[in-house]
Amino acid sequence: MAAALGISVAEVENNDGDVARANVLSLQGSEVSFEEMLVSTAPAPADLVEHREKLEYLVDAIAELPERLRIVVQEYFLAERPMAEIAETLGVTESRVSQIRAEALVLLRDALNSALDPSLVAPHARPHGCAAQRRNAYFEAVAARHAAGRVSVRIPQAGTA
Repeated sequence: MAAALGISVAEVENNDGDVARANVLSLQGSEVSFEEMLVSTAPAPADLVEHREKLEYLVDAIAELPERLRIVVQEYFLAERPMAEIAETLGVTESRVSQIRAEALVLLRDALNSALDPSLVAPHARPHGCAAQRRNAYFEAVAARHAAGRVSVRIPQAGTA
């Protein structure tokens, strides 16, 4: 073949390698889907929407916490203040701040789960007691705040701006 083309055997071998690398495959003709061929470390759009929804619920749930619980959550987790400083501000012991933090985390977790995955919320030991009623009222307040915070898009009617 090299003699017929008037080139050296080495050039034919190099051209063979180039041709092999230059094969173009149709993505539609492949049995493997396009999504499976691409490697992506970015979250899928659905995952981003779900994450945003959870964050919105969390913000609403924090805002609806009773004052002392909200202060502890905001100061400890958001402002990253030490428990000793929070205890001094509230006039309680560090141990009490730890208890308040634990109580707030349980309420936050259950509020998010009650809205997003109710099967994860454990039933209250005394479903008709005062504590259960307060907890349910808190869940309802979080849901109401979240619903009120949703911005609805208004489409202007013809002739209005």
